[in-house]
Amino acid sequence: IEMQPHAIFYSPFNAVQKIPAVLSTIPVIPFLDYMESDPLGRAEWIKFTAVFFGREKQADSIFNGIKTQYLKLKALAQNVKNRPTVFSGKYYNGQWYVPGGDSYFARIFKDAGGNYLWKDIPKQSSFPLDFEAVFKKAQDADFWRITGTFNVTPSYDELAGENQLYTKFNAFKEHHIIYCDPEKTAYFETSPLAPQIILADFIKAFHPELLPEYHPGYYKILP
Repeated sequence: IEMQPHAIFYSPFNAVQKIPAVLSTIPVIPFLDYMESDPLGRAEWIKFTAVFFGREKQADSIFNGIKTQYLKLKALAQNVKNRPTVFSGKYYNGQWYVPGGDSYFARIFKDAGGNYLWKDIPKQSSFPLDFEAVFKKAQDADFWRITGTFNVTPSYDELAGENQLYTKFNAFKEHHIIYCDPEKTAYFETSPLAPQIILADFIKAFHPELLPEYHPGYYKILP
């Protein structure tokens, strides 16, 4: 505010969130890319940003490159015979928030040749379940996706120390946890414009033979 910007972009917590009174003299522009459940739809918000800087042609070029790479990778995994099962998230404060079947990650998992266990739930947002419900459905799943930061080097021992029940999942036993540290990867800052990298990361995890020379950008198998 002291810098007197011409405008402020912000991500509202919900659609009816009120703007603080202190911003009443500065135009505020809601940036709602995070509400897109289509990975390419989220990346396409670069075009919205570009309008404010007169960079529409550059934004179109960048987005077209992202789209081309994403669709090429999607086609690579489209006809895989084996689709490993996958689930997502962690238990926190008595609840486990599970992405709906129409969510961003449900689409990424499908496009990467995975079988998301809650794919049939017609929700774009995450919804809460108790631990028992998740365990019943996901205990034998092949892969487990986690995003988060540990105070120490992430490991299976750290996860076990957090919740001993995690060790009962097959994905834990087989060391098939797909992990992203947002602090070390700038995941929250850069990934909305890199769905092709996230997709490649999961293809590498689910079907490493399809991308033998690829090095993950955000998500990788926790060793």
